Amino acid sequence: MDNEYYSGCTPIPVCTNPAYGQCGGVDSDGIAWLEKHDDCCPDGFTCSYSSPYYSQCLEASAAVKAPPKVQK
Repeated sequence: MDNEYYSGCTPIPVCTNPAYGQCGGVDSDGIAWLEKHDDCCPDGFTCSYSSPYYSQCLEASAAVKAPPKVQK
């Protein structure tokens, strides 16, 4: 509720998933991840799909990095 005495500031949402932590799939109880958890990742990380059961927060640069070229 906003009024002249209270501004009603909105807190900035904070991602609770850690770097290199799980961000999708199912949790240890077998419940779909998004029913009890967020699918966010910390800044500089992105949620990388591994399987229907697991997705992980990986460094954004590592998630899109191409495999190294073999020099001849």
